[in-house]
Amino acid sequence: MFEIRFLGTSASAPSAQRGLCSALVMFESERFLIDCGEGTQRQILRSGLGFRRLNKVLLTHRHLDHILGLGGLASTFGRWGSMESMQIMGSPDTLLRVRDLMRVVFHRRWEPNDKIDLIPIQAGPVFETSKVLVEAFEVQHRGTPCFGFLFQEKARRRFLVEKAEALGVPFGAERKQLVAGHSVTLASNRTIHPDDVLGEPIAGAKLCFVSDVARTDNLLPVVADADLLVIEGTYLHRDRDMAADFGHLTVEAAARLAQEARVRHLVIHHVGRRYTLREVLQESRAVFPDTIVAADLDHFTIKKGQPLGWERQNRRPAPVPKPPRARPNRPPQRPTPSTIPVPPLFAALQHVPDPRSIKGRRHPLGAILSLAVMAMLCGARSMSAISQWGRNQEQDMVRALGFTQDKTPSAGTLHKVFRDLEHAAFEQVLAQWIQAHGWDTAQPEATDDPPWPDWQGEKVPGRHLVAILGHASGVWKAQTADTGNALATWHRIHQSLPKP
Repeated sequence: MFEIRFLGTSASAPSAQRGLCSALVMFESERFLIDCGEGTQRQILRSGLGFRRLNKVLLTHRHLDHILGLGGLASTFGRWGSMESMQIMGSPDTLLRVRDLMRVVFHRRWEPNDKIDLIPIQAGPVFETSKVLVEAFEVQHRGTPCFGFLFQEKARRRFLVEKAEALGVPFGAERKQLVAGHSVTLASNRTIHPDDVLGEPIAGAKLCFVSDVARTDNLLPVVADADLLVIEGTYLHRDRDMAADFGHLTVEAAARLAQEARVRHLVIHHVGRRYTLREVLQESRAVFPDTIVAADLDHFTIKKGQPLGWERQNRRPAPVPKPPRARPNRPPQRPTPSTIPVPPLFAALQHVPDPRSIKGRRHPLGAILSLAVMAMLCGARSMSAISQWGRNQEQDMVRALGFTQDKTPSAGTLHKVFRDLEHAAFEQVLAQWIQAHGWDTAQPEATDDPPWPDWQGEKVPGRHLVAILGHASGVWKAQTADTGNALATWHRIHQSLPKP
């Protein structure tokens, strides 16, 4: 099984959503960092993978957007001492530029050493164990030596327990030797060969990684029947002439290669910034439907004969609804209609005609009216009291009421607004909003609580409707200007606060 985590997926230059090219391929305890664009070490930290065992770096070619992060990564390793050694593998031409980069980071006479070693490679095997083989293969890109990488899980043979028992092979070291491919001699002097107890070879997973490339006709034998092909998608077909000029591939050509090579899955990376995700997907899936465009920190799992595992780090699962808590001895609440969404009070009051001139509209009218309603619910009985209540609120409450500034209007401003306001329109909009919640505006006195107190000073329209609102919301007794209580009361009035 292979795993691959994309650390950067942008072509040539980073974007706000994508970093420069880099990917981490993992097989059991082995890790291979393919390319190391600018910002790679930060992406490693964001991925949560850490720097442990990150001792093998495979470079596709010498261009700066693929190697510039090596300086910072090597410097971090040197300071932290978290790595005993780091092997950087690439073409001799690529390693010459890496050496120049290291001389800038460390000192001008820097040379490869036992801590950071530069290992030149050519087409063929670059790493091998009893379970995995990593090979480099040549690709064409703008005249510079360039490689792709093939990760092949070696075939394995299933141990046939029934045959082993029939042949008298005991448990323990003998069976381990046979699984490893060695013949064993039993206590009875009988020799057992691996073919006697092992089944047919089962092919392992195959992962092909290609970065910058200009042509694909020579790649068919290499990527044939791969479980996953990772390849660049810098240009769309409409810009194929530009792709040819810069030695890159179009998305359609990449999809055509996947189709002709009979690969199981295709992942596009090295994405051009001029295109949208939808455009890239549409062009590729028109030829090869099983296409994914990789994003930074995407994680893929490749298992032979199993579906491709894909996890996007910034995806959040849908929240699981919590079961309602039992509330014994509580009277049933009045139902509210659910067929029509009820807008926030601020948004509803925006439909009241604004009597002010354009120059005089410092505060939104809906915010001023929301302030008046909320202040009256909390016991304000005059314009001065409404204004004072607004000044006592903190910034969060002021913004929740709909104000775009941190200050609320003065008593004089409130007086002018309500003096010229169309009172009937205000009461109508407020009544409609209350009715939309399913509250009855015809019986405001249907309560055992004391009646709403008489008003002092300037009159404010709609006070009887506010009384209904207070009763229906369960906040009739919220006769306080305390900030915490006021904000909690506002949350209880309507669930969706307007956005600042």
